[in-house]
Amino acid sequence: MRELPILLLTLLLSACASTSTLTGDAVPAGVLTALDDGRADEATTILRSASPEDRERAYPALFTAARDRYEGGAYADSLDVLRLLVTEYPEAGAVREAYVYGLFLERAGQKKPDPDLVEELGEGVAELSASSVRVPHWVSLVEAQTAIDQGKTAEAGVAFQRFRSAWNGQPAALQPYVDDLDRYLASH
Repeated sequence: MRELPILLLTLLLSACASTSTLTGDAVPAGVLTALDDGRADEATTILRSASPEDRERAYPALFTAARDRYEGGAYADSLDVLRLLVTEYPEAGAVREAYVYGLFLERAGQKKPDPDLVEELGEGVAELSASSVRVPHWVSLVEAQTAIDQGKTAEAGVAFQRFRSAWNGQPAALQPYVDDLDRYLASH
């Protein structure tokens, strides 16, 4: 019988420990650890449980982590961080723009479009366009690709022309992609 109170106390203490609020630099560190371990819900809980000051301080650290992961070639890991940031900091235009760009790069790397990714990309573009942020011209290229993936060739053509009229040829690395879209639209 004595084991039951000890077991209950152990369970209670472990439950309290797992829901404790992190503070300071432990907030972004905890969020990143949870994301790296595939526990997005826990990462969200950590961030939402933080004090307003710690949440505010976590933002630049998490955004920097997303950038560092991207620059290090860990695109999917970068996108995981950006997905969380876009949800938790909806007013942050830079995050929304980086998120759409990350989704676009993921889509551009696929031979056959993933319908879930195309839907997420379309929603991301719509939210970016609806925000108060000045939308960069490359978003029209994203809109063109998304419309193609959705079988909306006429819409793709309009978005592509909008992109072409604003694009100055930079970055030059986009040229092969632009040429591919141009060929596709010319043949459809």
